[in-house]
Order: sequence, then structure tokens, then C-alpha cells
Amino acid sequence: MENVCKKKYKPFSKNWILASSYAEFRRNNLFRQTNADLYHYAGNNPVRYIDPDGREDYLAAIKGLHSGELNILLWDVRFYKMLDFKNNAVLAIQMTKKEFSDNGWGNESDSFRHAYWSALNAKSAGFSFSEKYGLAHETDPLPGEKADLYMDIHNNYIGLNIIKENPKIGDKQLVDLIKTKIENGELLVLDRNSGKLYWSNDTEHKNPVNFDDENILGKSKADKIWRDTYEK
Repeated sequence: MENVCKKKYKPFSKNWILASSYAEFRRNNLFRQTNADLYHYAGNNPVRYIDPDGREDYLAAIKGLHSGELNILLWDVRFYKMLDFKNNAVLAIQMTKKEFSDNGWGNESDSFRHAYWSALNAKSAGFSFSEKYGLAHETDPLPGEKADLYMDIHNNYIGLNIIKENPKIGDKQLVDLIKTKIENGELLVLDRNSGKLYWSNDTEHKNPVNFDDENILGKSKADKIWRDTYEK
């Protein structure tokens, strides 16, 4: 075997057997030695692993997936876009911390993060698949998470609809628009003490939002997820 131009080549079979030997790839596990073989897939174990773009296999990811996300991973031909959604989640957290100095739960930073993440997803994969994944991500809510479910789905739709209406919007404009919508009370927040929902401009939490409020985006979807989980 010879080392040629930092690639591995087997001269007798005339095959490149390693896609790259760059140290940083191996150090960061972006390419495992087995996965770098140009003529095999997913660690030589396609029954247990998938590897849409050569960057990582998915066995570890499966452990943390909700049932709806797992169905997409296994049965939707667009499953490889989940890598973009994973990266977008990191970007959303970073932007939330930058804009709010916080990455909280239930407050304005939470509502911003969900809307921004969903907007990035819609930019990456279009409205319909991002909507499908966003709903799948909210499946399997815990018994005490009904308010979280309606809040997250509503705020996700805020981001999706922004891109649907403004597909070429720039990132700064996207951030500013979401923050304006928060100030105008178009997103939902959650009072962690009472467990009740409020519109994002109700800073004193005087007027709780009921689950049957028709202004909640994706309400019928949230109703179905909750009903299928706890009211069968």
C-alpha cells in the first residue's frame, strides 16, 4: 500500500481506499477509517447505521429521536435533510444567546429559538418537509408538557411562515422580524411557575392563553399529537 497525495491507494486493485487522511477529520470523527472506504457504507453495517453524506452514521442519533423523527429517518426519502436541521439547531442556539444573552425555556429566548430554527429549516429544505419534521420533533410529549407542545408548534410555524412569505429574506432581517413579532405579541411564552401560556407581549402574564384559542398556529396539529398520546 502506498501513501499518495495524502490519500491511500491500493495499486494492485487500483482502488482509493481512504477518502482522506487529514488529521483533523480523524480527530473530529467526521470520517472514521471504516467509513472512508469509497466502496462501502455506514461502517459496513447498513442494517444498524445510515450515513447520508459521509459525515456521520446515525446509530447514536437514533437513541435521542422521538417516534415521529424516527419514522422520518427510516421511511422518508428526504431523511438526509435532518443533518441540516441538526446544524440549524446549533446555529439557532448561538443566535439566541447572541440576541438575548440567554437560551432559556418558556421565555422570549425560547420562542425566538424555535422560530429562528424553523425558519432556517425552511430555507434549507422547504416548507413542507420542515413542517413535517417540526411536528415530528414535538411527538411523544410528557404528561406535563401540553403547554410546551402548543407553544413550540405555534412558534415553529411563525418561522416557517416567515420563509414561506419571504423566501429570500436575509439573516439580519430574519432576526429583526422575529424579534419584532415577539414585541408585537405574535409568539407564545410559558410561565414556568403556573404552567400557563401567554402571548409574548403580555410581560406581566395577566391574560393566559387557552388551548382552544384559534390564534394558536398549528392548533389542530397540536390537538392531534396530544390526543394520540394521551386520549386514545
